[in-house]
Amino acid sequence: MGIGHYKCAGIYENNSRWRRGYIGLHMVMRWLAAGVVVLMLVALFAGGAQPQAVGLFSASWDKVAHGLYFFVLAFLLARFFSFSVLWVVVLALLVAVVDETHQMFLPGRVASWDDGLADAVGVGLGLVAVKMLGGMGKAGLRTEG
Repeated sequence: MGIGHYKCAGIYENNSRWRRGYIGLHMVMRWLAAGVVVLMLVALFAGGAQPQAVGLFSASWDKVAHGLYFFVLAFLLARFFSFSVLWVVVLALLVAVVDETHQMFLPGRVASWDDGLADAVGVGLGLVAVKMLGGMGKAGLRTEG
């Protein structure tokens, strides 16, 4: 082994023990992200159906909460899973549409286009953050379906 072997970024590339450790850490992070996504969805639909959810935020802070929620959702879907940008957008906006439809049937809650717009902005910013932090999933930032 010469000095040149250690110059590349993949210094441990040929060490199978390191590769197994990386795969293990990657899978742990993926499972943690999946757990957070499930908890977020439960909080959105079960928590949002509670009477205490009515008026939880003022009108302006409600848009910030929508944007932040969908920022985190898109970030987790994009960063820890191998979904393309198209699939992240479709999945996140599907959650937004189902949420707004769900709100139409809850007492004291209303669906609004403004909330949908805040959701879409959050998704877009989440994808930008993933791109800035180094790409999506294991395969990097993919834009095809």
